[in-house]
Amino acid sequence: MIIFLKKKRKILRKLNCQKNCQDFWDRILAEKNNNLNTNFSISKQERIEIQQLAASYSMLIEKRLNKILEITENQNNSIGFYGINCTMPNIFSWIPELHDRKILIYDSDSLKWNRYFSGVPFIVNSPDKLNLVDKVIVVPYRLHEEIFTFLLENNFSKAEVIKLYD
Repeated sequence: MIIFLKKKRKILRKLNCQKNCQDFWDRILAEKNNNLNTNFSISKQERIEIQQLAASYSMLIEKRLNKILEITENQNNSIGFYGINCTMPNIFSWIPELHDRKILIYDSDSLKWNRYFSGVPFIVNSPDKLNLVDKVIVVPYRLHEEIFTFLLENNFSKAEVIKLYD
């Protein structure tokens, strides 16, 4: 993972000569679709590095999705996802089988409780309702350790708390 991130930073630093990221991706799209003469070029080596970076990222996503599938495969268990964020809609779109499972979504932010979020087919609950699930998967990457520790220390339920990230 660290090697992957260092490589990503190196490639992004190389590409930082563009005025901004949006301009970069617009030019990549235009180049791919042959819609626009962009005067933008990527060396063969940079193109290979970007493809390798994308492949590495794809493998990491696949690993996480497979872990979620493995955890949720027993349809008799109820599963909780803790931490509503931009990752959640992707999880539900990439694993449509989750729509038919016993799933509850949790977050500690009271402003999110009893609301639906775009792309997430379940209402967000407070941590007080964690006793309704057998397993809880911590989703946010940036607060992963803090949430994991918070759930274990506060004994919200007897649910097994699972780290999505190693």
